[in-house]
Amino acid sequence: MLSLESSPNSESKTFYDSLSIKKYPEFGKNHVSYSDILNIKFEESDDRQFEESLKSMLSKPIDVLGLLTDWQKGKLKGAGIHTIEELHLKTEDQLIENIYKVGPHRARLMKNAANAELLEYLSG
Repeated sequence: MLSLESSPNSESKTFYDSLSIKKYPEFGKNHVSYSDILNIKFEESDDRQFEESLKSMLSKPIDVLGLLTDWQKGKLKGAGIHTIEELHLKTEDQLIENIYKVGPHRARLMKNAANAELLEYLSG
């Protein structure tokens, strides 16, 4: 508000002097205004819909993973990993052991790609 004034420095003293804590209502935690909160009913979400959605995402092919290169996708398919779930269930050590020319860095990238896709999907 003060920045809109032509001379904010001279107006600020008047503005600050006019402020008072008495102008604002204060409510304690036992104030009657909060009594309605106790009566709020929350609907329980249907876990079945969430599980079906997650299964749908896990069954998608690894081709949907935008963070992986075509070479990495080809290597995963060559190792028998065709879905996001299969990749998600493998450890980095298993990827290193089963895929030629994949070390700790690439294995971590592959795992992170699957995790990122799942988290993005779940978070909306």
